[in-house]
Amino acid sequence: MKLKSKKVFQDKKHYTNHDQIIMDFFISDNQKIMLSNDLSSFLSIKSGLTIETFKSLFVESSQEDIDQVFTIKKTSTILVELLEHKICRLSFNHLKQNGYMIYLPEINALKDELKSTHEIIKRQEASIYQMTHELKTPLSAISSYLELLKHKDLDQDALEYLHHIEKAYDQGLYQMNSILELSKLNYQSRTLTISAVYIKDLFDDIYHIFKASMDDKGLLFHITHQKDFSFESDISILKQTLTNLISNAIKFTDHGSISIQTDLISIDGQNHLMIRLSDTGIGMTDEEQLNIFNSFTQANQNISKIYGGTGLGLSISQKLLSLLNGSIQIESQFKVGTTFILEIPIKVVEMSEIKTTQSQAYDTPKAGLSILIAEDNALSADATYNLLKSIGLDAVIATNGKEAVQKFLEYPFDLILMDVSLPLMDGYEATQKIREKDAEIPILAMTANTYHDQYVKCMEVKMNDVVYKPFKAYELYHLISKYTK
Repeated sequence: MKLKSKKVFQDKKHYTNHDQIIMDFFISDNQKIMLSNDLSSFLSIKSGLTIETFKSLFVESSQEDIDQVFTIKKTSTILVELLEHKICRLSFNHLKQNGYMIYLPEINALKDELKSTHEIIKRQEASIYQMTHELKTPLSAISSYLELLKHKDLDQDALEYLHHIEKAYDQGLYQMNSILELSKLNYQSRTLTISAVYIKDLFDDIYHIFKASMDDKGLLFHITHQKDFSFESDISILKQTLTNLISNAIKFTDHGSISIQTDLISIDGQNHLMIRLSDTGIGMTDEEQLNIFNSFTQANQNISKIYGGTGLGLSISQKLLSLLNGSIQIESQFKVGTTFILEIPIKVVEMSEIKTTQSQAYDTPKAGLSILIAEDNALSADATYNLLKSIGLDAVIATNGKEAVQKFLEYPFDLILMDVSLPLMDGYEATQKIREKDAEIPILAMTANTYHDQYVKCMEVKMNDVVYKPFKAYELYHLISKYTK
């Protein structure tokens, strides 16, 4: 339905001019209805009109319904028919004193368009998943082989080359994960996983992740806490946001320091976690700060040439924080440094609920355990096999789901590493068949897909946990140790 505006109201405070589909009206002094341009054109009305006049535009059978819309003191919605026999949805909110009319054929057209859009998104998600699997599986093998090389007798030059390869690998992985994370945030709603978090444990993990990178650049790294507390939040979102921001700070800081300060503050009776992340890097001008949170945007063109990057880290951080109803602000001075200020509403909990469970170091599984590796990628399987052998574990490889089930029936393994995208029989079906025989053996999914629905699917077939590719050796060891104690 194409509409052309015939009237422009001078007082725009009384109405909102939406697009040509949603036509709204506002009540002023409870007697007059001020119509939007579109609705006024649609009904060929050139001035404000009384409620009675407005109601006269509808067929008689709907008069009582329309009366109820304007008299019931709550949000009212009713299907009505215009005199021209066009069915509309009329809705009015008495609290906000506004409402709208939608022509139903337009609603149906929108539904069809939405259905088509959802189908496109599903195809895009499937494509992204496949791309993720194809990229991350070989990367997982690279990560494992790098870990194995660390324990070889290498000369100083070889060790330095290895260190550079690791840095290049980490940078490439970070950029790829940024693109995939942005895709997830755009195409799929993310489900929060709320757990208790101890503030010092959270930042101890962050400190150890970035300490080597800081040392490489000769930067000082300070973390101070104004208060000692525990709280409930989604720890993965917090870590990812902090990782993005600190990675940015390291990249743009060549000398000086990076400091983090945390505090617990109250805003309108609600507890908030405040984090101040400051660096002594290149800083930004006022103009550069305006678009810094836009996707694929950097402060200026020279930044990309000198420092590289995709311009996604800050955009992703802002989107992630919005999932926690948090906010991020920036204070920056060109050639002096930048400070990011994060405020996140939280629920404070007793420290006894968390301190005993989160401050554990990564464990190494005890020697002699027998592990079944179900993995069809030869390089990834060999790399995982050698990682396990290097710490005294026995390992057997199955290259498809059917073989994994058969080997499980033939030998009493202590734990199974199950790739979910196996040929002949996928990891989900293989797990279901194993669970028919054994409900206790730990089964860890191995997947490159970090979408939440993938995790849910793994849990539905009774897998115990998920190892996301590409993984670090210590992450794999920790999970094996956790489920074989």
